[in-house]
Amino acid sequence: MRLPSFRWPATVGALFALLLGPVAITAAPSINQPYRVLVFSKTAAFRHASIPNGLAAIQQLGLENNFQVVATEDATLFNDAFLAQFRVVVFLMTTGDVLDAAQQAAFERYIRAGNGFVGVHSASDTEYSWPWYGGLVGAYFSNHPAIQKATVWVEDMEHPSTRFFNAPWVRNDEWYNFRTNPRTSVHVLATLDESTYSGGTMGDHPIAWYHEYDGGRAWYTAGGHTAASYAEPMFRAHLLGGIQYAAGAFAAPPPGAIVLFEGKDMTQWVRNSGGSAGWSVANGILSVVPGSGSLRTFQTFDDVQLHLEFRFLSNSPPGTAEGSLANSGVYLQNQYEIQIIESFNRPLSGANDGGSIWSIRDASTNASLPAGTWETYDILFRAARWSGGVKTENARVTVSWNGIVVHDDVEIARPTEGGAPPEQPPPDGISLQDLVGVVQFRNIWALPLDNPRAPGPNPTTLVPAGSNWRYLDNGSDQGTAWRAPGFNDSAWSSGLGQFGYGDGDEVSVIRSNRANGTIIATTYFRKPFVVTNVWAVTNLTVGLLRDDGGIVYLNGTEIFRSNMTNAPVVYSTNWAVAAVGGTDESTFFTTNVNPALLINGTNLLAVEIHQQSATSSDVSFDLRLTALTYDAPAITLTPVGALFELAWPALPGGFVLESTSNLLPDAVWIPETSAPLVVSNGFNKVNVQIEQGSRFFRVIRH
Repeated sequence: MRLPSFRWPATVGALFALLLGPVAITAAPSINQPYRVLVFSKTAAFRHASIPNGLAAIQQLGLENNFQVVATEDATLFNDAFLAQFRVVVFLMTTGDVLDAAQQAAFERYIRAGNGFVGVHSASDTEYSWPWYGGLVGAYFSNHPAIQKATVWVEDMEHPSTRFFNAPWVRNDEWYNFRTNPRTSVHVLATLDESTYSGGTMGDHPIAWYHEYDGGRAWYTAGGHTAASYAEPMFRAHLLGGIQYAAGAFAAPPPGAIVLFEGKDMTQWVRNSGGSAGWSVANGILSVVPGSGSLRTFQTFDDVQLHLEFRFLSNSPPGTAEGSLANSGVYLQNQYEIQIIESFNRPLSGANDGGSIWSIRDASTNASLPAGTWETYDILFRAARWSGGVKTENARVTVSWNGIVVHDDVEIARPTEGGAPPEQPPPDGISLQDLVGVVQFRNIWALPLDNPRAPGPNPTTLVPAGSNWRYLDNGSDQGTAWRAPGFNDSAWSSGLGQFGYGDGDEVSVIRSNRANGTIIATTYFRKPFVVTNVWAVTNLTVGLLRDDGGIVYLNGTEIFRSNMTNAPVVYSTNWAVAAVGGTDESTFFTTNVNPALLINGTNLLAVEIHQQSATSSDVSFDLRLTALTYDAPAITLTPVGALFELAWPALPGGFVLESTSNLLPDAVWIPETSAPLVVSNGFNKVNVQIEQGSRFFRVIRH
């Protein structure tokens, strides 16, 4: 980890962690156990010619994602015993009245037992006289125009069925109008832009959604009329995410987790050797580009729960040399590797095969799945404990591979070969290896775990919620200069970040200063804040409350968008994707931010809040910026005869002792090499001679 320099006279800070005491870690249930999906495609009215294409696509998704598909059009199978075999029932382009009263009752009991429903396209053209089903599917079909291209705007970029989108989705399909707008009873995932095609009649036009319903889970997409839909990678990924949601089989990041790969970009990763990450991202998948170099997170971790999913594209022939097998690995704290290598139908012959703690311990069993199938690692890692630069306890790890525990609280006495010798105290990053061939990844997140110790990273609030901001709400074009430090905002108003147009729900008395009461697309906010110890900051997190959409900048760099498209921002025409309502009005949406964007001294947060339409009634906005920060250990000075002994806790490699004769801005710091460094009882010690006059010392990592 490379840190900016920091300096104090006499007492000097450095990054280190003094670890004390055991930490209890409990395993999370696996999400990659096999399950069964029933695809039901009976039609009693119009029959889609694309049903075989849809069924084939779901069967292939099952092979790749560890679920078994059973297809039927026999409604008599809708009974308690038969349905109990399945975690999800997919209504694939059903139409008309397809179930009798007894079958309907059995399906209601199935959902109430906590199971899932997926509706595709004309599943909303089904069972009009069954009100319970109408609530389950969300809305009934009304009519449709001709098949044509249209733009789909994704509202929720965190759901497993839409998380991989980072741009408007333009596709060809048959676009349904519905009898009612389901927005008030479901969570809308995506809407149609009726200005991009002919025949839309709804205005606000949801086209995909989900909700919890009567004890179970329901997901619906209106896409899928055309046979070509089921060959589209993005639509197949959309459908897969819906099935995984309905099955409860998607490992959603828990509260407090840091999402390391969400399917859209590599902003959490840098190349191990320096520079930007060189792997590719397409259709929600992160792929190794052989020869581009391994990746590591810019964030650092100690005790952590890690989830990642990976797959190989093909199985190598029997007898292929190990060095030619597709091969990657995940490194914990850049030191301890959990091996990722083609292992299906191969014996585990040593501590270098799939699931092994590489070079230390092989997996207890081969839990691999065939190539083309997504596999999972769920890892619970307890970092080594150090005191004063001396390791007092070894690291420990539990690894669940596709739901099977292959390492159960195993002690790791040293870095794996190929790690970063000598062993370093935590925290450090998580790495993904570029070694042999293409390995693909998706859905990677890390949950930092409580790790009581002293001293260590402390929760710190850099900008609290409820702060005052400078704001401008007059409809003018501010260009881009307003986002960065140095912009003159002295003429802007100042106050809390919420105001409105008289609809009565504002929490403050601040009002729009526009005399004519017009409503505009964009309101600007700016807030400076001071950081004096940038070197000490990790796990920087921004939380944004927005009504309706928001974009956040830190020192001129965009760090977060919420409820906004990814198109270039135009202040007068960029409306939010959807109106904010319900609990979202008081929800802080969060993301992790690269601490390298901070500077010592005054930093600048800039936020633009976008209304959803010219009929929006108010602006609501709040923001909090939090982090973990490390305390600075002190250098102690003790007279030893004619010399002074300088002592400080032993630190990870890369730190050096420097000195200077003054603390002017242009002071020249030079390495202190006049005497040998001695490590004793967990402390670095050096005896120096100080001539007449002042001498200042610091410990620094360049």
